[in-house]
Amino acid sequence: MGPRGGIGRRDGFKIRCLHGRASSSLAEGTIKFCRAVGKLDVISDVYLSQNFSPKIFMFLLCWQKNSANLDPMNGEEKMKPGFLDALRAVKKLLADNEDTAQVFTILEALGKRATKRAWQRFARLPQAEAILAQPDLIHLLQDRDKLAAMPEGSLGRTYYEFMAHENITADGLVEASEDGLSGKREFTPLEEKFHLRQRDSHDLWHVVTGYGRDQLGELALLAVYYRQISNPGFMMIVLFGARAGRKEYPDIGIWTAIREGLRHGKQMDWLPGIAWEDYMDMPLEEVRTKLKIAPPEKYHQARALMREMDSDYQAQAAE
Repeated sequence: MGPRGGIGRRDGFKIRCLHGRASSSLAEGTIKFCRAVGKLDVISDVYLSQNFSPKIFMFLLCWQKNSANLDPMNGEEKMKPGFLDALRAVKKLLADNEDTAQVFTILEALGKRATKRAWQRFARLPQAEAILAQPDLIHLLQDRDKLAAMPEGSLGRTYYEFMAHENITADGLVEASEDGLSGKREFTPLEEKFHLRQRDSHDLWHVVTGYGRDQLGELALLAVYYRQISNPGFMMIVLFGARAGRKEYPDIGIWTAIREGLRHGKQMDWLPGIAWEDYMDMPLEEVRTKLKIAPPEKYHQARALMREMDSDYQAQAAE
């Protein structure tokens, strides 16, 4: 069989793929070069720490080389995060998956075009003006008394119970976004309000899609986000997070659950355009049916295996 794959050029840098794999010696040699010039330590460090295939390393390198917003050179001030900032944020997020501020850094660094396209799509919706005329969504999500008084089994009541069980509030994402974003994004007031709705509705997405706040649930939900909004930052987090998760929980179907999230994200209605205020009193199952949201069965199967592995480990540790 002859070679398959492809040959690509990135600013004079050639990659040869034979049988779909990049040359291992090429990748290792490039790591040494990157470190010698002192510019790409973060890419090579992430590559080695995660034990990625040479092919993925070469993909990351070429992605960086073609990024429109590289790190500053010659002492120039960096105004907005770029690709290398995203990789640094990934490293921090892998070290502490509760460091949500890093997620916002990654999404800002890689999602300028996707963010603009999402706003343009939203602005074309017939309900866009009515949605933006309402008070900020976070005010409703902060009103715990109102949410608790909603009918049992409704979206609003289930959201309230979810937040109470997880011991979190909507304010947590506000603080994380303030820490993670550069403050250099250029939005009109209406664009800003739209994007704040997406931030504040994140835990609503958890509730309505059925994905939990565990590591796999977050990754699968980010796969849904990627299908819905197409920000490459979501997929970068999924790629690195799933790789790390497979080391800790091998053979439980992590990628199967993520592929399910991608598939469901494509099938369901476009959630950034939903007027959540109109759905809070509705039964959750009715909301899911109306928005074409399927149950995440593969995710729940993987979670059951993860819990079983955790129980076995704790039993062995106790012996």
